[in-house]
Amino acid sequence: MKMDRRSFLATAAGVSAAPLLSTLAFASSEASGKRVLGVVDNSMPEARHLMHEQAGLAGLLEVKPLSAEAWQSLQAVDLQGVDRVVAYTRWADYIVLRDVLREKGYKLQGAEHRIDLAGGETLFAWQMA
Repeated sequence: MKMDRRSFLATAAGVSAAPLLSTLAFASSEASGKRVLGVVDNSMPEARHLMHEQAGLAGLLEVKPLSAEAWQSLQAVDLQGVDRVVAYTRWADYIVLRDVLREKGYKLQGAEHRIDLAGGETLFAWQMA
């Protein structure tokens, strides 16, 4: 998806509160020096933008919405040494990924945060440790 200036400004207006919310929600992981893995829906430019604002990521896993490849790639990822997983995904991806991460021993930290985008789509910020 190509993004022109108008689309970018509309998107920025739609998620203007999200960076502050996500920065506050995930600030504790940055301050503690823990290894953080980012998970982002690579089909949503807003998700990629918000994830790139996260400092101190040990790695980034990009997923496609509800694809078999995304499911297999997450199951194959070695999460040894990763203390926290921070994600910006669609709701359906959150449900699938949450279950995979639970099987790997991670637990949901706090509540997921719904971010309504200017384009009408919804993004969810969530984290597990």
